[in-house]
Amino acid sequence: MSTIAKIIEPITFSNYVIEQTKKQSKLIQSNIITQDERLNSLVRQGGRTVNMPLWGRLEGESEVLSDERELTVDEIGTNKDVAVQHFRGKAWGANDLASALAGDSAMVAIGNQVTEYWVADEQDVLVSSLKGVFSSAGMAATHVNSTGAISPKAILDTKQLLGDAASQLVTMFVHSYTFTELQKQNLIKYIPLARSEVLIPTYLGYVLLVDDGMPTDGTYFDSYIMARGCVGRGDGLPVDAVPVETDRKKLAGKDILINRRYFLLHPYGIKWAGDAAGLSPTNAELATGTNWQKVYADKNIGMVCLRHTLDITGAGTGLSSAMAGEIVKLFQGISLAAAGTPQAPQALQTFAGVAGSATSTAPETGTGTANPDEPSSLPTQSGLRGMNTADLTQLAEALGVDLTGATNNDQRREAIWDMIEEIQNIQAGDGEAHAGINSNE
Repeated sequence: MSTIAKIIEPITFSNYVIEQTKKQSKLIQSNIITQDERLNSLVRQGGRTVNMPLWGRLEGESEVLSDERELTVDEIGTNKDVAVQHFRGKAWGANDLASALAGDSAMVAIGNQVTEYWVADEQDVLVSSLKGVFSSAGMAATHVNSTGAISPKAILDTKQLLGDAASQLVTMFVHSYTFTELQKQNLIKYIPLARSEVLIPTYLGYVLLVDDGMPTDGTYFDSYIMARGCVGRGDGLPVDAVPVETDRKKLAGKDILINRRYFLLHPYGIKWAGDAAGLSPTNAELATGTNWQKVYADKNIGMVCLRHTLDITGAGTGLSSAMAGEIVKLFQGISLAAAGTPQAPQALQTFAGVAGSATSTAPETGTGTANPDEPSSLPTQSGLRGMNTADLTQLAEALGVDLTGATNNDQRREAIWDMIEEIQNIQAGDGEAHAGINSNE
């Protein structure tokens, strides 16, 4: 029996991944997704799509009562929302999970890796669905505001598309380039997450979620403003489903973990009208506008789209002055004398030179001392939050951080922050703990 097969108990593992995916999802934490027990039940029933009948709104002007004539009887209209099931799977070899296999509580460690993958995958599914939704004819006409540069006015004009129902909007979904532009406007505020020390970014009162999968053609960028509970989520195991399997290719000596997911992730009020080529739609099919059709009244659909321009000329091709300024804030107060010690990462000296050439606020290299006008301690991780993939990669290279295995920006930020903490320890004089960090010695 393979090593993975000895570690993984399929039902326990499957339930663990499902529960952890709910807990770790930023989309669920932001409240735009609601875990719907009705949808859970529909997933367990199977089928490629599920129908959700709905009553039409009661409309029309009231009538004056009369002794001479009866009231007119209006029929209550009916319609149906249709959600599409997502059947997704992924297989990993033991080499992909080697670090988890090496430690204690290996099943939990593997479960955490798999959970991270599915959290990111669900977000991709949602972004693809929303791209299709806002590209559909009905939604494009009523729920999309195409404008010029992003600004507070543009955002307020967009929320006005819902009229007096706009108060339900709580979260804004943006590309990292858009997030950085909002940072430059100095209007992002960080507020503490309930019962937590974690700070979350907000803009004009909307919680910001950042995803580089947001639609863009390089000039126009889509940003979505969404209501609490506007997307329904359900998951479960249909009859005869096999969510977790292990396998072994004996001749190749390779162990394999197979994980299958069955879930619904549906924007309420816009029905799936497509015909997927496979058992369930691909992300490309989800992103196709003709596969979606509006069925709710406009004000009952809790999402709007701002399509705006951004000038990203030169972005991501080096350390921009704005990005370098954020980096320097992280490193203010570092003694370059410490950076020259054998225990310090050699790449720190490279960073000092790069940042010094990018912005006048960086300490000068070669002086052996930090800028005396700068603070003497490192601030929080907020400087990393607005960096996109290109910026993070550039910073990682400057610091000598190995991003192998980092599949998303949160993981890249975590790896970079680990190095920053190493530098903090160097600054504090704790050199012994860093022997061997420098691979360039």
